[in-house]
Amino acid sequence: MGVKLEIFRMIIYLTFPVAMFWVSNQAEWFEDDVIQRKRELWPPEKFLGAE
Repeated sequence: MGVKLEIFRMIIYLTFPVAMFWVSNQAEWFEDDVIQRKRELWPPEKFLGAE
């Protein structure tokens, strides 16, 4: 079972980083969270001069 185990491990070792890279580059998945975080850090009214 040594060869089958090594093939399985190699598939996992190659699939995981590729999958993480693909997920992290899906902008539409994170767009709402990023926009919300930017609004928390820099509120829009701060730049409009309304204090």
